[in-house]
Amino acid sequence: MGPTTNPLMLELATAEDVPTIFDVWFAAFTQPSIRKLLPDTPGICEWHWDWHLGNLQGPAPR
Repeated sequence: MGPTTNPLMLELATAEDVPTIFDVWFAAFTQPSIRKLLPDTPGICEWHWDWHLGNLQGPAPR
């Protein structure tokens, strides 16, 4: 068996990635229990969006 290559490259997410992260999350987690906990409503969407952005910007100052 010869050597293999792995084309997967992991990179840090940026604020520009949040729209895709957001879309993938809601497409991937469609189970009723998840949707009951985090329904696809404007308030939850805004919170979820801000949560992802906050994680990319680092911890909140104390």
